[in-house]
Amino acid sequence: MREPVRHGQFGIVAVVALLALAGRVEAQTEGVELSLLFAPEATYSSAEGLDTGTSWGLGAGVPLRSAWTLEARGLFSHQEASGISFERRTLDLGLRRSFAAGAGWRPFLQLGARQRATEIEREVVCLDSFQFPCPADREKRDEVGAFVGGGVDWRLAPRWALRLDGRLFLYESDLTGDFEEDTDLTLGLVFRF
Repeated sequence: MREPVRHGQFGIVAVVALLALAGRVEAQTEGVELSLLFAPEATYSSAEGLDTGTSWGLGAGVPLRSAWTLEARGLFSHQEASGISFERRTLDLGLRRSFAAGAGWRPFLQLGARQRATEIEREVVCLDSFQFPCPADREKRDEVGAFVGGGVDWRLAPRWALRLDGRLFLYESDLTGDFEEDTDLTLGLVFRF
């Protein structure tokens, strides 16, 4: 019996097809770029639900040819609430294809690989008086997978742009053992030279 197609799988096929067909579309070649990401973040996972917070990070992009850019990006997030400490580090390596040469708004599509490490620490209430202080409950997850996505750069000045970036991350979850998908949305400032 065939497994039903999930909505994330359709998105991956669509982005890969658009990237493959994009070879003849006019685009603009630019220099090396550095991006600073201090971004509101919203992540949705079928296993963990909706998670909001703030991530910060850095990225660097090197033009390859035509409108293709090789990009490396790292994000870091740390949150504490109600006795729970949450820390996430994400590393992405991918290819980005930009469109609309010379335009103020420049859309792009992207795909690549992602490694994400998550550490969660929870406070524990001890019932055993011989174990004081109580040991913390720690959970670590390392997830590796692929991402596809897109976004838009809005030129603020010749070398500066504001970037809205959305990525769909597919991975095998350490928590459930099943394939999961997360959607990340970030906003960043890009400097090109």
